Amino acid sequence: MPAFAATLSERHKPIDWKDVLMRTAEMMHSLAGNSALKTDDYHLIHTPCLLLLGDHDKMVTLEEITAVYKSLSHTAMGMLPGMPHPIEQVDMSMLGYTIKRFLTS
Repeated sequence: MPAFAATLSERHKPIDWKDVLMRTAEMMHSLAGNSALKTDDYHLIHTPCLLLLGDHDKMVTLEEITAVYKSLSHTAMGMLPGMPHPIEQVDMSMLGYTIKRFLTS
């Protein structure tokens, strides 16, 4: 926990890391109970989308991302090996390569 607190403190200064943590928790609770984007809205999205899931992601499941994939009309989906959910732990070269391929295809 001290390392996580130090990371939050560095990333969000001058805001106190405890405030960042509290506001993030509030946002997550709000999204879980009252997301502005509903599953029934997905058919309205016509912009090409790339859905990516890290195989070590503990926040989003394969079933959840597959359901979104099936609900969108112009979508590509991929699995990123060895990747967790937090963006700061992602292999940026692999992520960049995957996004560039999507954008140029």
